[in-house]
Amino acid sequence: MTRGHLSLLLERIPLTNKKKALQVSRICRKYDLMEQVQSICKVMAIQDCQNGRLASALHWCVQAKNSSFASSIVERYLDEYVSAGKLKDFDWFHSMDTSMLISNKMAFLCKYSEFHKLYTSGDFQAAGNLLSLLLEKRLVPKQFWLTLLTDALPLLEHPDKIIFSKEQTFELMRCMQALEQMKLSEKDERKELIYVALGRNLCRAILET
Repeated sequence: MTRGHLSLLLERIPLTNKKKALQVSRICRKYDLMEQVQSICKVMAIQDCQNGRLASALHWCVQAKNSSFASSIVERYLDEYVSAGKLKDFDWFHSMDTSMLISNKMAFLCKYSEFHKLYTSGDFQAAGNLLSLLLEKRLVPKQFWLTLLTDALPLLEHPDKIIFSKEQTFELMRCMQALEQMKLSEKDERKELIYVALGRNLCRAILET
């Protein structure tokens, strides 16, 4: 049987579940039918997205090396986090290997899950440094800036320790100013809280130097 005939035959197999998709994908890889592999992965990613299985959908995107689709799934994760206040599949993102990060947005989401892990474990200094770095290097999707700056609030108001240095505080202030100029978010009471906290932290950081 030629590769062409095998390709046509495999295309007719209905991908009704993950097990079957993996079996067909392995056969395609064995005979170097990489176009079919990518097609299978995309079909499965779409199915998983439609059923709300975003982590599984991202896994298929990684297999297909489909960075644009992966980025769109990350957008859904971020939208759900903003609306629900909880990051799904937290442990899965934190355990991802760097070779799986096929888009900048995926890289950000993994770093963001790391931030939450550091914060939850009580390593506030490391969490603050990571948050500051993400904003400084502009690794954060712009529509998510306000959320990340809101995450900085309890660190800015830490009663016993100055988490953000003078330079880091200035950077957070620049991000707030840039956010206002971009007009990505409407009037939000969180902004005033962030500005006040930044001002207080800056005074504390200056006095400590």
